[in-house]
Amino acid sequence: MKQRIIVTNHSEIPESDVHTMVRACNLQLREHCAPAWDAIPWPVAYRRPGAKDLRDNDLRIVIFNDADEPDALGYHAETPDGQRYGKVFVNPILEAGGTVMDSELSVSTTLSHETLEAFVDPDINLWSSGPRKRRYAIEVCDPVESDAYRIVMTRHYKGQEWFAHVFVSNFVYRAWFDLENPKGTQYDHMKRLKKPFELSPGGYAIYEDARGEHAIFAKGYPRWKRSGKRHAASRTSRRLDS
Repeated sequence: MKQRIIVTNHSEIPESDVHTMVRACNLQLREHCAPAWDAIPWPVAYRRPGAKDLRDNDLRIVIFNDADEPDALGYHAETPDGQRYGKVFVNPILEAGGTVMDSELSVSTTLSHETLEAFVDPDINLWSSGPRKRRYAIEVCDPVESDAYRIVMTRHYKGQEWFAHVFVSNFVYRAWFDLENPKGTQYDHMKRLKKPFELSPGGYAIYEDARGEHAIFAKGYPRWKRSGKRHAASRTSRRLDS
């Protein structure tokens, strides 16, 4: 049975907006991320709460108003019995000056972040050899976390058509985790990075060395976001505790 990512809305964001964001994430995964990672894309679809066609193997991402962990904007994790899931929180994003979907800091960008990372490493257990005898967690949006780009989606209502500009997260390519690449290699989708294991000003990464596991933050990474990376369910915390 084909793996799917199913997004459900339990927030006050209008269903039409969530549906537009999910369509943008589906397009991004299918046309941008999956080809960059030589992977077969998973469908990303919206379902209302209580939908009858949900499957046991669906990776579900739920949008909530309020965070269940301090300072968290969203995270992807796994229950002890192996159920993979993601959460996105609206109010912390809006309170930090973000928007629903038309800016770099937005609900849609966070949804995109969690969707892409769930797709590339759903079990949160992949690592890659890096410089200085380090192993880096394969997190595709973290190194460029503050970077985002627009996807233009059409919307229809009562016979009228207009365009919605939906921001989605930048992400790194497979080459970012490879120390040896030919000249001209592309390391991230927005072409911001110039070499492997480089961080954009608002990015971070998790690595492991002989002394243990660590999180490294770029100089421009906002301090207010750091605490949201260390709660028990976060990918960062799970990596550092593994």
